[in-house]
Amino acid sequence: HHSVLIVEALGAYRKDTSGLFADGRVMLNSRAKGYRKVALSTDGGVSYGPLHDDSTLIDPANNGAILRLDPTAKASNARAHWLLFSNTAHPTQRTNLTLRLSCDDGTTWPASQVIDAGPSAYSTVTMLDRNTVGVLYERGDYEWISFRRVDVRGMAKRCVK
Repeated sequence: HHSVLIVEALGAYRKDTSGLFADGRVMLNSRAKGYRKVALSTDGGVSYGPLHDDSTLIDPANNGAILRLDPTAKASNARAHWLLFSNTAHPTQRTNLTLRLSCDDGTTWPASQVIDAGPSAYSTVTMLDRNTVGVLYERGDYEWISFRRVDVRGMAKRCVK
């Protein structure tokens, strides 16, 4: 219910996704032309800080998805702060569906993998096992719903120091 209230309060940002961090903070990640808009909450999503552009998350104002890679990891474990994010990474067109990995709760996104370079739209991500996620997305000119299994171990190497 918080997402609906947030969207109404923010007006122009009609579609958003949110992620719960290991430390209890919530990230609002909203579609917007050019770049995703991001705001953080420290009170469980009741209120949010100011919105800002995330210049790494290029976006044509399309839906995306965010997922903690290991939601059972304790906050003291580095893996607890790894996030996956999917969206169409193009400034104006719904194309170039990309999966990104953050090692620091979305502050930076050092690893990415193109899932589909062609026309694509809404996407969602789910864990299949410790090293594999499933990406479900609209492909083509809204002609197909496609599913891709993605082994994230290659991207995760960017998080291991």
